[in-house]
Order: sequence, then structure tokens, then C-alpha cells
Amino acid sequence: MQTFKTKLAAINEVAEKTMEFVFEKPEHIEYKAGQHVNFKLPELYYEDKKGPRRTFTLVSSPRESSLKIATRLTGSGFKRTLLEMPVKTELEFIGPMGELVLNMQYPAVFIAGGIGITPFKSMLTDIENINFNNKIMLLYTNKSIKRSVYFNYFTEYKNKKFTFIPIFTAEKSWTGEQRRIDTNLIKEYIENVKQSIIYLCGSTQMVRQLTEELIKENINQDQIRSESFFGY
Repeated sequence: MQTFKTKLAAINEVAEKTMEFVFEKPEHIEYKAGQHVNFKLPELYYEDKKGPRRTFTLVSSPRESSLKIATRLTGSGFKRTLLEMPVKTELEFIGPMGELVLNMQYPAVFIAGGIGITPFKSMLTDIENINFNNKIMLLYTNKSIKRSVYFNYFTEYKNKKFTFIPIFTAEKSWTGEQRRIDTNLIKEYIENVKQSIIYLCGSTQMVRQLTEELIKENINQDQIRSESFFGY
């Protein structure tokens, strides 16, 4: 596994209490959409028992000119430091790594909760440059629109193979889908779920619960790809 050096280029707000960090892209780096890297900060401005390293999925697609990550602000010493780092601060990361990558042979069902949307933005951006001929369904759940990361990107995404189902469980003015994602809801929107690859990304509890429910519905374990976010 390789170690790369990079520099912070910009910080953007992409949802309520959610920031996107843009980094310079090292030469010769190669990765697949959906993979992640492990960053090491040069120093911590605030104490953090977990230390100066954290793993983040790359929001940027492999063909973009910069590297991007997005994360909720939790108040941890690591994230407070990251937020206050000056532009051009140098840091290092190891990777890329991870198996949550697109299978080209089957329709894709993306299921994301909160910040778990990041690998799917990378994949959808990359799809514009590869020969992916299957349908894609994205079920994305949040409490509210203001907490929905890259919401405009997904609502404005133009591809006849792509369907976006936003789910807001605590948005009073929302007239669309509000139910918790479970196998009944999944089957309601996806006719041939057993012929698809299901990609899960969100909290540990969400991923574990949905995986168990899908297996009970006789979905083969090989059809389920997942990654959990721990909220650090």
C-alpha cells in the first residue's frame, strides 16, 4: 500500500454541519470510484484519543483533478483540527483501498444513510466516463433536506439509467418518501432486486440491520457490498 503526500486546497460546506475538504491530487495516484484513503494530520490542535489518523471515502471520481472527502462535524479533536488547518497545509495518506466498487455486470442498487452517500457520488461521477449499461437506483435517507449531502447533485443528475429516491424521515414539509428503509420498501421500488448488486453505506447499525434483513429475504451474501461509517 502506497503513502502519498498532499496539500489542503479548499474547504466547502456541502450540508448542515458537513464539510467537503479538497486536496491536491498527487501524481501517479490511481484508484477506483468508491475506494477510501487513510489521512494522517501533521499535528493535532486539540486532544483526540483516537490520534491523528482517520479513514475517509474519496468523493471525487478517479478522473477529477483533485481529491475530495466529505465529513460531518462531530466536534472531535481530529475534525476540529482539520477544519482549522490553513490552506496549503501538507499532510499524508495511505491507500487507496477498499472493495466497495462498482460491478459492471449487474444493475446497481445504492442505499445510503447520511454521510454514507460519499462513495456513490464518486461512482455516479465516474459512470459518465465508463461503459456502464445497467440501471442504477439510489435510495438516500436523511432526517432533513438541509442535512442531505450533495442533494442538488443527485436531483440534477441526468442519466436515463439513473433513478433517485430521496427519503426524509423528519422533514415536515416533505411530500415524498418518509419511511425507514427496509426490505419491503426496497422491493417496492426495485422489481428485480435479486438480479442486482446492492451497495450499502451508512452507520454501522443501518448497514448491519439491512444486511440481516436482505439475507432473510434470500438475497445472496455475494450480492451485498457494504461499508460502515463510525461517526468520528
